[in-house]
Amino acid sequence: MMAFKLPEKKPNPPDDPEALFRDLRKKTVPGLLSHQADVLRSYLLVHATYADIALQLPTGSGKTLVGLLIAEWRRRKYGERVVYLCPTRQLVNQVAQQAATKYGIDLHAFIGSRAQYDASASADWQNAEAIAVTTYSSLFNTNPFFDEPNLIILDDAHSAENYVSAFWSLLIERSNPEQEPGFTALAGVVSRFLPPSDRSRLAGDSKDAAERQWVEKLPTPVLQSAAPEIVALLDEHTKGIALRYTWSLLRDSLHACHLYISRRAILIRPLIPPSNTHLPFSGAKQRVYMSATLGAGGDLERVTGRQPIHKIPVPLGWDKQGIGRRFFLMPKRSLDDAEAERFAMEAIKLAGRALYLVPDDYSGDAADKAIVALRAGMAQQTLAATKELADAAPAELSYQYALWNGDFVAALEQCRAVIGKLNHADLRGYRALWLYLAGSSAWLAHRAGQLDSDEIAKDYFRKAQAAAPVLRWLVGLGTEKTAATPPPPVHPELIAMVERLETVLENMGTVHDRKYDAEESAILAGLLQDLDGKLFERGHKRLGDFLGYSAGSSAEEAAPDPWWIADDSFCFVFEDHAEGKPDTIFSVAKARQAALHPEWIRLNVPELSQAEIFPILITPCTRTTKGAIPFLKQVHYWHLEEFRAWMKNALQVLRDIRREFAGPGNLGWRATAVDRLRAANIGPRELRQMLLKTAANSMQVISAKEEESA
Repeated sequence: MMAFKLPEKKPNPPDDPEALFRDLRKKTVPGLLSHQADVLRSYLLVHATYADIALQLPTGSGKTLVGLLIAEWRRRKYGERVVYLCPTRQLVNQVAQQAATKYGIDLHAFIGSRAQYDASASADWQNAEAIAVTTYSSLFNTNPFFDEPNLIILDDAHSAENYVSAFWSLLIERSNPEQEPGFTALAGVVSRFLPPSDRSRLAGDSKDAAERQWVEKLPTPVLQSAAPEIVALLDEHTKGIALRYTWSLLRDSLHACHLYISRRAILIRPLIPPSNTHLPFSGAKQRVYMSATLGAGGDLERVTGRQPIHKIPVPLGWDKQGIGRRFFLMPKRSLDDAEAERFAMEAIKLAGRALYLVPDDYSGDAADKAIVALRAGMAQQTLAATKELADAAPAELSYQYALWNGDFVAALEQCRAVIGKLNHADLRGYRALWLYLAGSSAWLAHRAGQLDSDEIAKDYFRKAQAAAPVLRWLVGLGTEKTAATPPPPVHPELIAMVERLETVLENMGTVHDRKYDAEESAILAGLLQDLDGKLFERGHKRLGDFLGYSAGSSAEEAAPDPWWIADDSFCFVFEDHAEGKPDTIFSVAKARQAALHPEWIRLNVPELSQAEIFPILITPCTRTTKGAIPFLKQVHYWHLEEFRAWMKNALQVLRDIRREFAGPGNLGWRATAVDRLRAANIGPRELRQMLLKTAANSMQVISAKEEESA
């Protein structure tokens, strides 16, 4: 019998991905689904035109097969080296298994360190004889094996930010023993630019839960003034540890980065990853992004640092299907049945979709018919500001690259282009950010001799502060000069108070009122009774925390009752005398004690050593002795019933503010909160002004005869 002789000539590559699929002899799936074929045809029409193409296919719609067919077709058709990127090793193995068992596509999975790669598999990839499937981190590192890919498939592209931006993010963590010396040293450098209260937060001294969530930004002019010291410090503290790789990317471009500080970590990174500077990524002929949720506001461009990205729309009908990302909630773990039902209905309204689990097939069929009928009348809604965000994205990326390259005037021009696109009211905070970035670009340009004057920088900084008056780190970057009448300044102590208030409300939760009501009830129970002075003091302290002050107390003898810290420049300190009676004669001893509270605070609360301490006496008493007057001249008087009336109104204002609270960082909410706190005399300066009118020495002085009989 004569042996079958194989032809030496390689077969012609398939004309398109669909033809390739038909030629895959080892596949176990019967055929492409209609929507998969639609996407492949759409890709084929534009693949030769665009260097960056995005495909949106919902989870469960078979996007892995679409990506693998594009990858294998281009490998065969053009002889390209193809890298298929996944977020995790688990997903790498999953894709490799599906390729082998379902689709009949031969490829190699690369996981672990470069030294662990199989030599034969490595050669196959280098020679474009097999696709490589690996993690994002295998490409985004300073010495990747995959240094010259021709085609990159980015699966789960919505997750890319965690890996792409991380490549240009120097995260120095306090809890990491290897990084702790660097954190400590760098904290020492940046702390001198922080107010004492923030230095205490950075040092980790605060016991307040809200304080532990503190995060601050170092403004560009401040960061650049410390840059030489930071560079020298990090050169030393990144030696011999993994951080040295990221630091090597950022070291000479610190002018294009931002520095964020918390008590847990210090982060240095650019706003947008400059991925064009990483040749293994930018040097590819094409990048194909696949995701269940690409977004419509320029998110993908910001995440990847690439533009323009041509987006192939979701196949017809799939805009109403697919399960997307999953987020599981178990409301009955903390809510009763009625509350859980209300929560579920509100969550469904918010999410716009839901998964129902039913007891049997009959119930499932009935529910499915109802859902399909309902879905037919639905249409996706785009948020009003989405188009403005999408239109701004190209200029944002151009800004980042101009800044990275040291062309600060070009960066300023791109900031102006971005600002011109952001007009929707919902983008107030984002517009403020770009006003700040414009100021920073102008400041850098002036420092580098690219602009003659720093007035442009100051003007943009002033505008940024006017747009976001509740950001403390913006304060002071501009000057007092302004062409128009400025809005009333929001002083740093009120900004700090609102930031803490956000944390309080977030910790209380916004889905239901249980925790909030319980805390409010405890405060009222303490402050509306007269019999237990200690209970009153505890309620008084809790009220301060609840309103956004940083409240404290001490069990030491002669210590104040509670004190409320606005920031390191201002503090209220109280002497509570709620257990007194209207006809009680206020004693000299109590008056002396109240007058000495500011000195006690300065000695025992270090961050307040230079602060204004405002002493307040709360009492129902209206009469005192002559000997108490010299001490009461130093103290401000708040009649107990007037304090209670103010407290009740403050709690009502807080409840109103909370009703509009959606989460931390919303500048519109912050501005509203500032206005209402001021109007209700809850803000530090407003409360101080209100109490300045009532010095404690205004109490009626009893006669010597009455004093003797008392």
